[in-house]
Amino acid sequence: AGPSRELRHTRDELHDLRRRLRDQQTRARGVKVRIAALNLAITDAQIALENLDADIAEIRSEIRTALARRDETRARIEAIQELARDQAVELYKGGSSDTLAALLEARSVSELNDRIELLGVAAEQNTGALVRFGRLRLQIQAQNQVVFAKEAQLARSRDRQAELLDQQSRLRVELTTGL
Repeated sequence: AGPSRELRHTRDELHDLRRRLRDQQTRARGVKVRIAALNLAITDAQIALENLDADIAEIRSEIRTALARRDETRARIEAIQELARDQAVELYKGGSSDTLAALLEARSVSELNDRIELLGVAAEQNTGALVRFGRLRLQIQAQNQVVFAKEAQLARSRDRQAELLDQQSRLRVELTTGL
C-alpha cells in the first residue's frame, strides 16, 4: 500500500498544481486584457488631449486677433475722440441735446445708422467725427463680446484638458499599481 499511496498522493499534487496553473493562466489573461484596455484608454486620452491642445491654440489665436482688432478700434477712437467731443459740445450749445443723446445712446451700429438717417444729422450738421466715434464705440462693445466669448470657450477647453490629464494620470497609476 506504500507505493500506491505515494502514487495517489503524487497524482493529487499534480492535479492540484495543474488547477493552480490554470487559475494563474486565467488571471494572467485577465490582466493582459485589462492592460490592453488601459493602454487603449490612455492612448484615447492622449489623442483627445492633442486635439484639445490644437483647439486651445486656435482659440488663443482667435483671442489675439480679436484683441488686436479691439486695440485698433481703440486707437481709431482716440484719434477722433477730441474732434467728436468738440462736435458734441457744438450740438449741445446749439440746442441739439436730443440729437446728441440719440446718437450716443444707440445700442448697435444699425440702430445708430437708423437714428442718423431719421434725424438727418450727418447731412445737416458737422457731426462726422461724432458719428464715427459712436460707431467705433459700438464696435468696441461687439469686439469685447467676441473676446469674452472666446475667453469663456478657452476656459471650458482648459477645464476639459485638466479633466483629461487627470483621467490619463489615474489610468497610468492603475496600469502601474492596480494590476
